[in-house]
Amino acid sequence: MNFSRRHVLALSGATLLTGCVQTGSEVFRSVPIEGTDYNEFAQRAAQRGQLVHQVQPGETWQSLFGSQATVARFANRQNLVLEAGQMVIVPPAGATTASISPFPVAAHAGESKLVVVSPGRYAWALYEYGQLTRWGPAVCGANYCADVGRGCQTPSGRFVVSEVAGPNRRSNAYPPILAAEGKGAIMPYYMRLTAGGVGMHARYIRGVHASHGCVGMFYDDAEWLNLNHAKRGRLPVLVESYT
Repeated sequence: MNFSRRHVLALSGATLLTGCVQTGSEVFRSVPIEGTDYNEFAQRAAQRGQLVHQVQPGETWQSLFGSQATVARFANRQNLVLEAGQMVIVPPAGATTASISPFPVAAHAGESKLVVVSPGRYAWALYEYGQLTRWGPAVCGANYCADVGRGCQTPSGRFVVSEVAGPNRRSNAYPPILAAEGKGAIMPYYMRLTAGGVGMHARYIRGVHASHGCVGMFYDDAEWLNLNHAKRGRLPVLVESYT
């Protein structure tokens, strides 16, 4: 599909929907979330004058972006199916996930291995011996969680993964009522960062910081990081501030 500046449009208010996460051949049903037409990351891009497109009924990642569908998901920090009315960032022609990385190729030279979580970039990265190994989209804790009546931002600082879990891990805290019945939110490939339970795991993402504190990642990224790095030893994680 050919895009032009005529696709740069304003975002409207958010509504509630029940979303789906597409991860390869699997589809995971999610709890209700904000946003048939809201992606905070895309909204900020539009405000900076970046090319965005308002999704029309029936449009999908594949129909809009073809072979660049994965790049578009990364560019938009979103693994949910597209919904009519929402905005999506249009990646440059020929872009790759590597070329749109928000992280420097070389950094943290003194670290043999370090995961960096950046709320400001809506992304995470793994550095090994000062070189960027892999990056991916990520969302963090919300400014405010109405169901618990407090702020939920992911704490900044340096942590070490102290617990890892497989694909069927569930929260024992959220949502509070369901968690009390052993039916808490699914947290595939959970990696604990704090004693209070904040960690990293796979989840649905739509370019909005919306969790109770955990870092949400694309499914493939969480699985890869969990199995190839977190399970093999004490993995250091640096969570940057939101600003």
